Amino acid sequence: MDKGELETLLSRIDIWLLLFGIVVVVGVAGESFFGIRHWWNSRKLQAIQQRENEALRGEIARLNKDANEAKVKLEEFKKRQEARGVPTALLLGELSKYPPGKAVMEYQLGSPETFLFTGNLHSHLLMAKWDIPKPIGVAAIASDKGAALAEIVLSARRLEDPSVQALWNAFMAAGYTRLGSFKDMTLPDDRPRILIGPKL
Repeated sequence: MDKGELETLLSRIDIWLLLFGIVVVVGVAGESFFGIRHWWNSRKLQAIQQRENEALRGEIARLNKDANEAKVKLEEFKKRQEARGVPTALLLGELSKYPPGKAVMEYQLGSPETFLFTGNLHSHLLMAKWDIPKPIGVAAIASDKGAALAEIVLSARRLEDPSVQALWNAFMAAGYTRLGSFKDMTLPDDRPRILIGPKL
């Protein structure tokens, strides 16, 4: 290969080097340009994802709260549907602090739960040696004096009568907090009336 051929070859190589150099410069510039754009847009995407995650966590917390409230309401509903029981030890324990008394019982007709609860309560009062005839069903337990949106209502000629106090304290001790009372001058002095209404 002579000098001219070598010069021609080197010229071509120089052109190729120049072309590849330009390609490298363009590649580095492109990599820098798109690398910066990628980094910038990744930060935007991370900010959006973080906001979405926070919104999702808030929605999950709200749904959990709603679910817990629904669970509490369901438990309350189930409890309202359950038949009332008579806690024997509590009721009889409190009644044993007083001499056995006399009473009459009436229950509001229309609910099997009310009928069963009345019978159960009546049996417990008999166990406590109370003089109490078989309960009588009535259409309503409201009084003309306006007393009785309660599950158990005591009426008597004298509300301070020891029998009324014994019953009231025993029912409270047994956990029956929806109690009511009113004076009824048509009743005998020694025989209060226990009115059993439907479960509220």
